[in-house]
Amino acid sequence: MERLVFGTRIVMEARGLDGGRFERPVLSEALEALARLWPLGGSVERLALEPDASEVHRGSRGYVILHAFPERGALVIEAFTEGHAPMADFVEAVEGRFDLTAYALQRTRYGNTLPAGEAALRQALKGLRFWANARMAAGPD
Repeated sequence: MERLVFGTRIVMEARGLDGGRFERPVLSEALEALARLWPLGGSVERLALEPDASEVHRGSRGYVILHAFPERGALVIEAFTEGHAPMADFVEAVEGRFDLTAYALQRTRYGNTLPAGEAALRQALKGLRFWANARMAAGPD
């Protein structure tokens, strides 16, 4: 069953990155480090969707997702947590991990559903990847 929660969402989009940043071990290690900085709550689980595509760390209070688009040289990082979360340390960690100098950053506070179970999480991740891919295809704002 899904749970509707009110919280903080951050989306960072970076383009024009070199290919070395898209190796699976590099991405997985970076996402694991970012997940430790974001308030996910307990029972953290990891799920990857398609090799070298999207990976999520989800806890009882939120998630951190990394969508990789190596063919476009682009990354999209999405983070959501229940309630309020300061973003400065998280954004700084993303900048440092991927050596980002230019990126789009969006922070919103709104209601979001947290999927329960692996099947629901996998389906939600596919939907979020679809929207991230559409944003990357549309080009910069």
